[in-house]
Amino acid sequence: MPPERATPESQQGWQRLRSWCPRRRFPRRIRRILAAAGILALPASLLLAPPASATSSRSAAARSASAPATSAHPDARAAALAPSLDNGLARTPYQGWNTYYGLGSGYNEPTIVSVANAMVSRGLRDAGYNYVWLDGGWWHGTRDAEGNITVSASQWPHGLAWLASYIHSLGLKAGIYTDAGANGCGGPGQGSYGHYQQDVNQFAAWGFDAVKVDFCGGMQMGLDPAAAYGQFRDALLANSSNRPMLFNICNPFEPGEYAPGVPSYDRSVYNSYSFGPGTGNSWRTDTDVGFVGSIQWPDVLRNLDADARHPEAAGPGHWNDPDYLGPELGMTPAEAQAM
Repeated sequence: MPPERATPESQQGWQRLRSWCPRRRFPRRIRRILAAAGILALPASLLLAPPASATSSRSAAARSASAPATSAHPDARAAALAPSLDNGLARTPYQGWNTYYGLGSGYNEPTIVSVANAMVSRGLRDAGYNYVWLDGGWWHGTRDAEGNITVSASQWPHGLAWLASYIHSLGLKAGIYTDAGANGCGGPGQGSYGHYQQDVNQFAAWGFDAVKVDFCGGMQMGLDPAAAYGQFRDALLANSSNRPMLFNICNPFEPGEYAPGVPSYDRSVYNSYSFGPGTGNSWRTDTDVGFVGSIQWPDVLRNLDADARHPEAAGPGHWNDPDYLGPELGMTPAEAQAM
């Protein structure tokens, strides 16, 4: 963290992010459901047994601010939005599977290979769920002398280029994860700040097709989300492999969640719609929908309500993102089907 940002208040806020706190729930009626990225967080019971070490890499903090009301005229809001990102990707809402809610950070090469195989054998690929996405836990913050990311040989015995190639061999696409800050939601050093272009070039060289960029470290450093994500977008578009790479913006913080008044509304999840269309292929519209191994119906309703506030922001190539689908992680079958 830069010295000018390392205040006692921000340090305390960071500790709050790393602790378990009760979640405020708002059961509301769904006013309208918008097309959004459909990423599954399938539990182990649907795909494979979870590792014993599966734990949360981002704990939720107490929710201290409610969302402001939207303006009355969608056309007026649409006129102020940034022009849409044109990278040719996500012309329809993209779909896939992500490690986070089902496995936490406890996964490795055999886990991902098993999941990818199951996505084919159980028909998910043919139903359009074609991304296999590594969330927090694939990397532990290590770099070599040149600043390149280094990964555990025991976790990834064949390396990540091999893993991406294997995923591709099944007709699937590979996604990976980092943070806009120097640290990540899972711990120190697990972010790309100061290495945006270098890390993007490495992801592209490995063969990854999509990148999710979180904001735990970005919030810790006091970064401006619009500026940081804009810089990451530019790095993706300039990757040295000329590889098309889908960009998932993930700033999940509500106003005042990190510390009193931090973030402000303008730097919170509620404002990502204002720069998201010109920056990424999707952006989060509310906080996390649950915990590792637990997604509850009231939180689903809360996130869908937030997702419905700015329909004018969504369209081919750029989508509102209410967070992941989570069947068999705590909801009834009827609730999961409705989700």
